Amino acid sequence: MKLKPLKVLLAGCLAAALFAAGVKGYWMLQDSLAAAELRTALYANYLQGRQGIARTMVSTPGGWLVSEARIDYRSPKEWKIEYLNPRLANARIAHQGGYLWRRSDLEEASVGEKALPQVIRTGAPSREPTSIQTSLANYRVRHLGSDMVAGRPVKIIGLEDRKSGSLLRVFWVDKASKVMLRQDRLGEGGGLISSTQFLQISLLPPRSRALDGDVETGEGLPPASGQRMSLPELSRRVGFHVLLPGRLPKGFRLRESYLFPCPCGCGTVFAHLRFTDEVRGFSVFQMKHTEECGLTDSIAENAGQPFPSPIPGLKAAASQRGEVLIVVIGDLEVEMLERIAVSF
Repeated sequence: MKLKPLKVLLAGCLAAALFAAGVKGYWMLQDSLAAAELRTALYANYLQGRQGIARTMVSTPGGWLVSEARIDYRSPKEWKIEYLNPRLANARIAHQGGYLWRRSDLEEASVGEKALPQVIRTGAPSREPTSIQTSLANYRVRHLGSDMVAGRPVKIIGLEDRKSGSLLRVFWVDKASKVMLRQDRLGEGGGLISSTQFLQISLLPPRSRALDGDVETGEGLPPASGQRMSLPELSRRVGFHVLLPGRLPKGFRLRESYLFPCPCGCGTVFAHLRFTDEVRGFSVFQMKHTEECGLTDSIAENAGQPFPSPIPGLKAAASQRGEVLIVVIGDLEVEMLERIAVSF
């Protein structure tokens, strides 16, 4: 029996609607699976030991800064990055037993190489991301397809800002290990700000969490290094009450706090607080304004004004509360960093 033209049209519309609903349902399912996989990847990236060579591209006013680095990640408390670019003075950054250490050829030419502090393992439990479910609530997770990175099949997962709909992050997640093999950071308008990807990688056997203890002494700690400590101890060491921001973006929390010597070598120490929602992050630096330190003079002059970021690809804001200078650096919008800076 033949259908009349109107029935044919209605049947066609219904079939098209069912097809569209099926396609939408398929992608909604893929997005849901991608969200679960991204949560797994955030944990795997934190716990899975790995070694390899990675390339980073960062957008700067003068063009792209491209560098390669040798990565040796054993645990959240024991890792090392060795840059292979002479332009970066072959800088090395390491974290061992509660200390953050850095050295470059420029520094060694003047002060000489010094050993990393001896690590005394205490069996203290490793800290893991505890708010991944909450932090991902700030974003919309999208499945963007599949690809190959460092010779390994990956799933591509994107994070969109729920308010603006802008794509902020793209992750290439290894299908086997769930480790992130590439991460892209995008700015307003979808422009690429930075990209880091493994060129080659090897995974390390799982290690006992009992081996992730903190060091008990700072003997042998080189200059230009940071020591992790509690906020009360940090306040005692810097000589003023270390403040927390009065306005913290939703989902963000204090991850760790460090004591650092001023990089200009004046002897001043400052507090470094790191906040994250496990996807994006920002750092807060607090220091006294002293006559002996030219760096603090420069910060004081620019407090409350558009503040140039000292790190390519990141944004910054500064404020002053009494004698304490506050600098906020991160990958959030400048307006948000400025609101954080004045909320202390």
